[in-house]
Amino acid sequence: MRFELCVLVPALAAASFSCAGGGGTVKTAPNLTSAGPQPTFYASASTSAAVGAGELLLADTKAGLLHRFALAPLALQRSTPLPFSSAEQSVLVADDGSYTLVISGGEYAVVGQGGQVVKNPVELSGRINGVAYDGGTHHLALFDDLGATALLALAPGGTVLKSFVLGPVLTDTEHLVSAAAMTTGGQLVLALDGKSLAVADFDGSLSAGAWRFASHGIAGASAIDWLAGVAGQPDLLLGRDGGNIFTVDAASGEVVDLKDVSGATPAGAFRGARPSLATSMPGGKATLWFPDAAGKIASATVLIQTGGTIRDGVVDVEGGTITLVSGADPVQAPARNDYGYSYMKTTLSPRVVERYRIADSLIVARQEVPEAAKPVLTPRFLVYAYDSELGLLERRDYATHESHLVQLADYNLKAILARAAK
Repeated sequence: MRFELCVLVPALAAASFSCAGGGGTVKTAPNLTSAGPQPTFYASASTSAAVGAGELLLADTKAGLLHRFALAPLALQRSTPLPFSSAEQSVLVADDGSYTLVISGGEYAVVGQGGQVVKNPVELSGRINGVAYDGGTHHLALFDDLGATALLALAPGGTVLKSFVLGPVLTDTEHLVSAAAMTTGGQLVLALDGKSLAVADFDGSLSAGAWRFASHGIAGASAIDWLAGVAGQPDLLLGRDGGNIFTVDAASGEVVDLKDVSGATPAGAFRGARPSLATSMPGGKATLWFPDAAGKIASATVLIQTGGTIRDGVVDVEGGTITLVSGADPVQAPARNDYGYSYMKTTLSPRVVERYRIADSLIVARQEVPEAAKPVLTPRFLVYAYDSELGLLERRDYATHESHLVQLADYNLKAILARAAK
């Protein structure tokens, strides 16, 4: 199977092409990949932590600080003020660690290693609901809920070389962006109407101040709703189309591999160096699908001991392991406090981190997550960021449970007092 190739022919104000399905106006979906109110990221990132090469960046919104840790040995390297005061701030880190991207609502900032901040190098009017980023080529695309896309070419260190905001008009008819991703070669790829892939000429679009692409129409596709690039394989994408999971070469449009998963229920989608898609079957069984070194789709079926939702996942092909965080959804129920007032009490179900051997799905490590902790998965270590105003970070070894702690009280207390004095 392959994509039928159509080339968009640029005009002065727009572009057109003659393939079946026509060209169009792109309307950004309210949420590019249905991941909730926070932005959807292409990168190894959660809503408050980003994992770089042997480092961890943590947005501590209670103290208003961006902490940078070395993981081995565990040590706090530096703390700099966060650029925004909001409770929700998301971070991405460049591959070389020379700068950090912080996103909050409709704003974003580039934070250098020395703490220097550049806010909103090019402004968006809406709320940012999608981010596509490659930390190697430093290509960044930000999508807002009004249909705009900001393209930024950055340099190591975070200097903005070029930037431009592009509107939703691609060609002469209307399209909906159903998914977006950046390959690890720095190519921005958009899924249009779930039926075709538009591969942007990133530098050409920036230079022209208008969209420049080639488009790959996919035979039989109807519902492409998720895409992710693969580290070390610059043109490869992992994608989901209704009941199929596929890998595709973005440069040629060639489908490398395709698996029919129509009999299973989608159970999770995880970005990172080795992206993966999860499906579930009755009886607590889950299958993780991920690209191997040749771009083929490999899989491993495991038994989720908690019987709950898969909340995060990391695939380490080189180490031969899959690590999952699972647990039932929080339960809310009416309750009364000591004064007799009623309120809705939220009870967190136990969460478990389990590491499986890919070859035979043997559980080689298992740990329960402390109630106040947020787990951050890395291939080598499990990191817990504790919900504490004075700050506490713990690094555990998966197999031995050996623990190392970093207290952040000295840094956080000063920052909290300084903010209170303003």
